[in-house]
Amino acid sequence: SMFWKRKKTVSTPSFSPGDVAGFWEWFRFNELAIVELNRKAKEKGGFDQEVCDAIGSAVHLFRQGLTFEAGFTAEGKFELIISADGIFAEFPSVLNLISGAYKSDLCVFTAFRPRLKNLSVNIHGLSLSDDNTFFAIRDSIHDTGRCDIAVMFDWNGVESDKARQAAYIRLDTTVGEYDVETLMAQIDCLDLKDCDNVPKRPLSELPECLDQFAGTLRKN
Repeated sequence: SMFWKRKKTVSTPSFSPGDVAGFWEWFRFNELAIVELNRKAKEKGGFDQEVCDAIGSAVHLFRQGLTFEAGFTAEGKFELIISADGIFAEFPSVLNLISGAYKSDLCVFTAFRPRLKNLSVNIHGLSLSDDNTFFAIRDSIHDTGRCDIAVMFDWNGVESDKARQAAYIRLDTTVGEYDVETLMAQIDCLDLKDCDNVPKRPLSELPECLDQFAGTLRKN
């Protein structure tokens, strides 16, 4: 019947691993469906699972170690963030993929998880926000142009590996994935109750602090 309307779907990615042009051809071909289906899902407060699965397949087909995040910008464009998931060895692949992106009126393509303001991270029963998470920073003894950092918050009785994972995610969202990997050497995660004598600053001041650190590096 002429009234029957086919549901928009996203095609299965089928380019060769590492093929930058192939990835973007696939994305461009499906762009309208990706944006429209996610916009509809967003109105209901979620994301379109089929679309997200397809983007995930395409990203992993391009390179197994990469991951992605997606959302809408304040201007209403669909944003695809390609991330190395904090693995420094995968950074060149992220840059390689994003450098091949096309100009789109509907989408924005971003390399690495960006800095986000006033965001709290909720994981493993911990909630790390700007006002309950602290840091101390020191120039690294490694002389690699990186700094060492300690992140401090109330562990609330969770195991150290879970506390550490929460700290890494919190750092990624506070200063962005790229700076965590390129400007930080050692990252210590400390329970606030053990830190009475440690000089500490609220995590919200870390981006500015890190920018100053990077600025002095670039001058030298």
